[in-house]
Amino acid sequence: MLSAVTPLIASAQDDSQAELRENPDMETPTSPAVAYSDYPSYIRLAANRVDLNGADWSGLSSLFSAAADTLVTVVHIGDSHLQADMATAVTRDRLQQIYGDAGRGLIVPFKLAGTNEPVDYAITSPDGWVASRLLKMPWPTDMSFTGVAVQSVSPTASLTVRTGSFFDDMTVFATSPGLEINSVSDGNGDEINFDVKSDGRRTRIALSRPCTEIRMSVSRPHDVAIGGISLSNGHNGVAYHVIGNNGATYSTYNLIGSVGRDLSELSPQLIIVSLGTNEAFGKMTDAAFRLNINDLVGELRRNNPDACLLLVTPAECQRRTSRRVRRKGKRRRYRTVSSYSVNTNVKRMRDVIVAYGRDNGIPVYDWYEVAGGTGASARWLADKTLNKDRVHLTYKGYQLQGNLFTDALLDAINQHSLQIK
Repeated sequence: MLSAVTPLIASAQDDSQAELRENPDMETPTSPAVAYSDYPSYIRLAANRVDLNGADWSGLSSLFSAAADTLVTVVHIGDSHLQADMATAVTRDRLQQIYGDAGRGLIVPFKLAGTNEPVDYAITSPDGWVASRLLKMPWPTDMSFTGVAVQSVSPTASLTVRTGSFFDDMTVFATSPGLEINSVSDGNGDEINFDVKSDGRRTRIALSRPCTEIRMSVSRPHDVAIGGISLSNGHNGVAYHVIGNNGATYSTYNLIGSVGRDLSELSPQLIIVSLGTNEAFGKMTDAAFRLNINDLVGELRRNNPDACLLLVTPAECQRRTSRRVRRKGKRRRYRTVSSYSVNTNVKRMRDVIVAYGRDNGIPVYDWYEVAGGTGASARWLADKTLNKDRVHLTYKGYQLQGNLFTDALLDAINQHSLQIK
């Protein structure tokens, strides 16, 4: 124990924990999503609302009301809290139950890129692939707006897509034009008739019948990489696309350079941005963080002028501090001792996001406050809703977050005329 060690410190430094933020050990979902009827006492339900900050969501509300006859598209951008798609799966499921299910939406070849993938789909291949990931620079291929891009080693390769829901329409997003679809077969190996329509970097594949698993053979020019595939079922309702990357920040999405332009190919009516946790582990100043927010928001607005925006603040987490201390009477003179404390930078990042939204008329969902504000991480840890790494949530915690966020989003959609302050 630390108390038994002579407290002569050889060195001390804050651990940025980059490895666990970029390669987190996320809990695997073990049960279906559930709707909460009673929230824990540490949740501040009075704060569980979208502050519209003067924005007019009447058009968005009308779109959701007419979802039985049209497609409503939501794109949610974030970091590792989104890559595993646990909280966002709750929101997708609940919105689609109410307004109609237009399909799984965007899936990303995370496992081909060597990182964790959501549990409800799999993209696999027997072939070799070169992968680019948002946080692993320099990128060996052109980067996709999804933060992941995979390029087959051979000009011809095959991909297998498996999901838990039926789809009969696929849109493949590539980094350059020229992708060709040679054949498509189902999970039994039976060929499927299909029609292909290419539009620049986007290739749409209409299948002759719905499937939950397909294998397609593709050919590519030398510079084409695949960033994601959108799956739809031909129905009206809600398409809820999630773009999450472990370790991501506002600035790393800005590095893509065309994220807003490329994302516009999804035709979003609502864009949600949940970032700020990873900035809190660096030495980001408030002014620099605000500039990074402004750059990404500007890129999204210029290329998606009709889309509503929503910014989400990060909740309090903890950071590890590692110290080398001298051991008395031991041949090995030093040992490393780790301890945890509240990462107070998260509160600063939260304050900047709230102020930016207020100053620019952009709605904000203050997850920091909803989750319990300052000191909340200890209560989440005690309730086993905060992961042992003290940065991510457990599956139970993400279920809780997803339900709270959906409650607030539904309230904002249904009460658009109230300019919530």
